[in-house]
Amino acid sequence: MKRIIALLLTAALICPLASCQSAEQGGETSAADQTTESTVETTRETALADNLDFGGETINFLCRKDEGNTSYINEIGALEITGDVIDDAIYQRNRSVEQRLNVVINPINMNGYWDNQKEFLGRVRNSVSSGDNEYDVVVGYAAYISPLATEGMLRNLSDAPHIDYDRPWWNSSIIENGSVKGKSYFVAGDIGLSCLSSAFAIYFNKRIADELSINDLYDLVRSGKWTKEKADEYTKLAAADLNGDGQMDFDNDRWGFVANQASEYGAAFNLRLTSNQNGEPKLDFDMEKMTDALTWLNKFFYENEGAAPIDAVSTSWTISLGMFEDGRSLFYSSHLGRIIYLRGMQDDFGVLPVFKWDENQADYQTTTHDGLSLFSVPVTCEHFEATCATMEALAEEGYYSVQPAFYDVALQGKFTRDEESGEMMDIIKNNITFTFEMIYASSMNYMQNMINELAKSQNTNFASYHATYENTWQASLDKLVETLSGLEH
Repeated sequence: MKRIIALLLTAALICPLASCQSAEQGGETSAADQTTESTVETTRETALADNLDFGGETINFLCRKDEGNTSYINEIGALEITGDVIDDAIYQRNRSVEQRLNVVINPINMNGYWDNQKEFLGRVRNSVSSGDNEYDVVVGYAAYISPLATEGMLRNLSDAPHIDYDRPWWNSSIIENGSVKGKSYFVAGDIGLSCLSSAFAIYFNKRIADELSINDLYDLVRSGKWTKEKADEYTKLAAADLNGDGQMDFDNDRWGFVANQASEYGAAFNLRLTSNQNGEPKLDFDMEKMTDALTWLNKFFYENEGAAPIDAVSTSWTISLGMFEDGRSLFYSSHLGRIIYLRGMQDDFGVLPVFKWDENQADYQTTTHDGLSLFSVPVTCEHFEATCATMEALAEEGYYSVQPAFYDVALQGKFTRDEESGEMMDIIKNNITFTFEMIYASSMNYMQNMINELAKSQNTNFASYHATYENTWQASLDKLVETLSGLEH
């Protein structure tokens, strides 16, 4: 039923445009159209008052339009109807919010990928320093955007008017874990698709699974038994020296598991680096579990004959992607945005959450690639109330229309080939967690990359690593907390 409702919501998003065109041509709304609209209205909730009217105020969004990586969808700046389901959903959502609040949404697109951080940050800094109110919302690359907060250029959004972080269209963990003394400067959720497309997942090749009589993957997830032990077992089972030369290579043989990074296992195994205590982030390590996790990852990636050594694969993300796309790996670990690159894959594939530490772990947890967009508001924003209401409405409409377009139409119908993958993506989306060290990545010396670095270097001695860097981490955290606590906004 949830899937049917989501599809109806997507249809309702696309139908208004067609209905307007029909009206202009003298057409009439059909009973089917009325039924769809009625179904949508009875399933919707809202956090905004019905009578908000901001008198046509223009809300300027500085948006990423990354030519360097198409995994991240153009989240706000769809400027016209193109026939692409996702872009058209974003465009129609914007028009709906404009009409609802009497605002004008003005996307200002620029390349904001990793290699363009100097230009992107410089543009915001110049705008705030000159006080020109050029941007009301900044949609920035998570891994490098945090200095805008520490430099006092952003407004506190923890108690922003009209925004309700308890609603399902916001990821509340970014407020819970990213706040300092009640101040939060970044938000994420269904206001931008990258929160979903950046979430880590595991793809699997159905042909290889069938050949190996692995028929229980979805049931394993449902029963809570999709754990590291099962992943290890099936990975080993899938290994095959197809060309018979006595050694495994990336171009000719079949692997069980390929990945170009190990960042996702921090969240997947519930490995803490920080926690929020009394409104303030603190370093917080489970030393024993961290050591156990690194030991397991080392054995998995370097001793399991079916797992491609991550130190070699990680030299380029295209290696693991190519191996999976060519049908030479049972599993492929990456984020959901990579699914776009699999549209030409010949074998059928499905999607799973990242496996759990063990069956005692309550939920399947995931985090996101640090290339997602975080949304913030510069201190120079002159119409804060209208801006916040617009952000809330965009997130709400994104939940009811844009996300289903991406989730049910683009993923379900265009890329993945089964209904169960949608069920799995429900689990993934509902368990995305943000941590303080990720939100303030560049200000914390990219501490969130620790597990990835240790796994690639085959370092399992976490006690020694911790002793080496603890003072550096603590100094960075203390400085960051002091800076954010002293901000006026």
